[in-house]
Formats: sequence, structure tokens, C-alpha cells
Amino acid sequence: MANKDDGPVEMLQEEVDEDYEPTDKEIREYAEWLGIDAEEDPDCLWIARRGLMTPLPKPWRPCQSGDGEIFYFNPETGENTWDHPCDDGLRALYVAEREKKAVKAQKKRMRGRRRQPQQFGDGHAISFLCCEHGLGSAAPSAATVHAPT
Repeated sequence: MANKDDGPVEMLQEEVDEDYEPTDKEIREYAEWLGIDAEEDPDCLWIARRGLMTPLPKPWRPCQSGDGEIFYFNPETGENTWDHPCDDGLRALYVAEREKKAVKAQKKRMRGRRRQPQQFGDGHAISFLCCEHGLGSAAPSAATVHAPT
């Protein structure tokens, strides 16, 4: 590894500060870099915080290009990248968290729907309590039919 772009490269020594606590601004900026929407998903900012506090995985090393830019180098594979080696994993974690939230929200909506009787124009009300997951069932576990009197 002699050059990255047009100049000498310096391999840096990572210094981990055990007392480091990222600022809200740092967390939000890194969250944006990762693709986390801080306004829509403030409960996912912990992912950006974790990324800021996690040391480089071994054997990755920070390096500085001739023009002062930081990049990362893996001396075992010869690979180098401008992005932190953990960024893709953190992005995947965010996608997984959003998917879990979506499933949870859908289950909540389904639970709310199955408890409300449907009204029909002729005054009949039918209420079905379907399978445990609210996904419907060919044979409902409980049904109530109310006919007008």
C-alpha cells in the first residue's frame, strides 16, 4: 500500500477513548450518512451512536491519504475503502429495525380491526375474532352475529 490517490499514505494508530460520548450533532450527522431518518425514526439513533463508539474491527487500520483524507485498509486482504468497514452492517441493522417496526405496527393494526364489528346497511353487525396473529382464518375461533330485532 504505497499510495491512495496522488500522495504518500500514512497508516494511523487507532486510539480508543473509553470515555468518549458522541454529541447529539455527531450522532445525527452519522445517522444521516447511514441513511437513518432521525425525524421519522428517532428510536433508531442508537444505531448511529453504536457506530461512533465501536472500534474498527480487526485487522482494519485507519490511514490518511496524501491530501489528508481518512480511509480504511485491511492489511490481510489488501482491501481499502473510504467508508468505515462497519457502515454497511449498521445500514443493514437499520433496515432490520425498520422491518421489525413495520411488522409490529401491522400486527397492532390487525388486532384493532378484528375487534370492531362490521356494520352492514341492513342493520346486521358481524364480528370475527380470527387467528391469534390477526391474519385471517378459514375457520374463525369466535364469531358473533347480531340481527336487528
